[in-house]
Amino acid sequence: DRYATALVHFNRALQLGIDDHWALDYRAMTLVALGDAKAAEADLTELLRGRVGDIDYAIEWAERCMDAHEFGLAVHVCDTFEELTAPDPEVTLSRLQALSQNRNGALLPALEQAVKDFPEIGEFSAYLGSYLMDLGEYNRAAEVLLRAESVDPYHGRVQFEIGNFYLDRQNDKLLIQHFLRAFETDDIGFEEKLGVIEYYTQFLYSPTVSA
Repeated sequence: DRYATALVHFNRALQLGIDDHWALDYRAMTLVALGDAKAAEADLTELLRGRVGDIDYAIEWAERCMDAHEFGLAVHVCDTFEELTAPDPEVTLSRLQALSQNRNGALLPALEQAVKDFPEIGEFSAYLGSYLMDLGEYNRAAEVLLRAESVDPYHGRVQFEIGNFYLDRQNDKLLIQHFLRAFETDDIGFEEKLGVIEYYTQFLYSPTVSA
């Protein structure tokens, strides 16, 4: 196996002290390819400690790990970067992307922490509100979304999720109001807009829709 062979060479290079960072970086890539997350984690920790504050490097590695379906390792990269520096919205977003695939129950507290760390960033509040609605926690979702709206009433994604909230509540007056606000921004893509319109038309003649 070419990865196993490469690992032997990188191990040898590191033992000889030949360009440690280069060899360590490639060994970490090899370990990820081999599925040895534990060994890769140790190398990545050392690499990140050697490049404190290099956000592009950290995000690149988080994306590599996610591409390899090593979502726990991607979270480790994000956690290590922030432990060495400070919370960063781009790194936080990468962590949330990894956790959304991990399905280990860690996404909700991570979303709550993201909103706490970055209350001014509407995407995190919208994400949390949407996730809470998926869990059936509509009162908490409304609280999060309305608080975000008070911070930025023109945030398209927040308005979109408030529209989804009222769509579920079957309040056509308020859902139209918030969806129209969302559609006026560039935050919502054409496919999402079309999906809302198609879904909403199912209820146009429903007697349960509020006036």
